[in-house]
Amino acid sequence: MPRIPLPPYPNGWFAVAHSDSLARGQVRGVHYLGEDLVIFRGEDGQVRVADAYCPHLGAHLGKGGKVEGNTLRCPFHGWRFDGRDGRCVEIPYAKRIPPQARLDSYPALECNGMILVWHHAEGKEPEWQPEVVPEILDPSYELHRTHEWTIKSHPQEIMENGVDFAHFATLHGWKCKAIHWEPDGPYYRLKIDVDTDHGVVTLTGPVHSTAERAEALRLAKNTMGVKRVVNKLELETAATTGKSDKDEKSTAAKAKDKTEEAAKKTADATKSGAKKTASVLTDAEITTAVKTKLLADPKVGGLAINVDTSKHVVTLTGAVHSPEEKAEALRLARTTMGVHNVVSKLTIEPKK
Repeated sequence: MPRIPLPPYPNGWFAVAHSDSLARGQVRGVHYLGEDLVIFRGEDGQVRVADAYCPHLGAHLGKGGKVEGNTLRCPFHGWRFDGRDGRCVEIPYAKRIPPQARLDSYPALECNGMILVWHHAEGKEPEWQPEVVPEILDPSYELHRTHEWTIKSHPQEIMENGVDFAHFATLHGWKCKAIHWEPDGPYYRLKIDVDTDHGVVTLTGPVHSTAERAEALRLAKNTMGVKRVVNKLELETAATTGKSDKDEKSTAAKAKDKTEEAAKKTADATKSGAKKTASVLTDAEITTAVKTKLLADPKVGGLAINVDTSKHVVTLTGAVHSPEEKAEALRLARTTMGVHNVVSKLTIEPKK
């Protein structure tokens, strides 16, 4: 008996690739929904998804196939197929095209930075559209990294895991207080109220004054990710250290000055997710610094990447050859002193 007595693939939209992994004029082979598929981007920038095998003699279109305009040409006999409906639009050595010469195609779209393909067990057209995450449309939004996992599981199990509150405490260390589940057409919205010990910081060691202790606690509490601070700091007075009141005040004053200086330098970094704070660098100086880092890096040093800075916001334009090169360029820009934010307008053009 199957573990889940349901069809292996529910009706709906499935992510088959990241949008930035497919350049204009590129074709890729992928395996999803139990089928070998090809995805390609036409000259109009739109994505098409089709069966990977040519209906003529079964050549794999993802291995040597070429994108021409908004069509895909077979590498074996040169048959050319429309990416939208799969019709054969050209046979180089024939005047007449058989009406049954058609490549199976799938409805596809791009949403939230992903290429999605529609699947329906009965072959019906899309019955709903995926929901856009509004934050992704924000011009200042930038994807830091992506991860992919291969899981031997049915989608039903993944969905059920989201409301399986019994495993929260044993596996995740959460104490579940309440689950709010709301069905919404093809979606469901889930909110889980939990208590957790994560984010608890404990401070130990000596300080020389109550002012130093208060400042240490303030800095810890204002650090991103910290939910609670446990104070185990020990106050060492002049009597216990052998220092005079004058020395004590001098030490405390110096410590306070250093603390205030460090706090001023890191205040912006704490608010923006621990990025390096903007200093007194001008936009021109920041641009020069970013360009220098890009040129010195062996991964992206030979690429034509343009850098423009306005109000400490760096914009990168130009072309790179892979998502890895794009990620490296963004990393170098983000970690440059004075940069508040990075806007990526880099395009990916695979090497020919």
